Amino acid sequence: MPGPDAPDLVVRVAEPDGPPRATIYALHGGGLNGDYWDCPVDPSMSLVRLGVTLGFRIAHPDRPGYRENRDRWPDGLPPTEEAALHVATIQARWRDDPVLLVGQSAGSMVAVHAAALHHWPGLVGLEYSGVGVELDVPTSDDERRDRFWGDRTRYPPGTFDPGGRPIEPIVEADGASSRAWAGRFADLAARVRVPVRATFADADAWWGPVDRAAAEIRRAFTASPSVEVEIEPGAMHNLSLGWAARSYHLQVLAFGERCIDRRRDRLRVEG
Repeated sequence: MPGPDAPDLVVRVAEPDGPPRATIYALHGGGLNGDYWDCPVDPSMSLVRLGVTLGFRIAHPDRPGYRENRDRWPDGLPPTEEAALHVATIQARWRDDPVLLVGQSAGSMVAVHAAALHHWPGLVGLEYSGVGVELDVPTSDDERRDRFWGDRTRYPPGTFDPGGRPIEPIVEADGASSRAWAGRFADLAARVRVPVRATFADADAWWGPVDRAAAEIRRAFTASPSVEVEIEPGAMHNLSLGWAARSYHLQVLAFGERCIDRRRDRLRVEG
């Protein structure tokens, strides 16, 4: 349970049956809510359900400005402030227990800020998806909607029925952080000191050619002990809601295992 000085952020938490191997702290993207990580129409594609089955605690808050955390922060927060809020929440609840930060789209930007600006002993790694380096701005509302969702055959039946998607009105803070990302990314990436894994959906069109964005990311995390950049086939921007979700989530958890092992080895050497 959180202590008396815990921040006001409401966090949904799913616990495994036994002691957790680590906490996966997952941040959804703009215009969504925390159920992004717990696919509403197909339990087999849920990171929450898969993670607890494999021994992980899954924390998946609604980010500031969304659903349960809309009243407290109706306009959302700039990524620097939001990152500080999440780190304070993590430390108030789980102290220095191992934590893997996971982000999607605008939530990825917050996760990178958190890993870059806040170095605490429990942080074991950073995994993010849906973010490149320089935003390719769409020219129309139709193009914007298509980039978020794209080919509907890449999602399970029911996704586009009422209630099938965990969608919310987008907050302006997310749009602003996306527009500013190209000017901030290099400095932030150079400050991250934990292993990094970045994932692109092969059909994601928000960040220009996927291969080019992947190469830029590989070069940027100069202080990280390892950098993995993967392209997930058969996936759209919101890849945790489509058919590619289970493959992606298994890879996220495998990366988490590698990060846990690295931390264990480091602590053993340090005595």
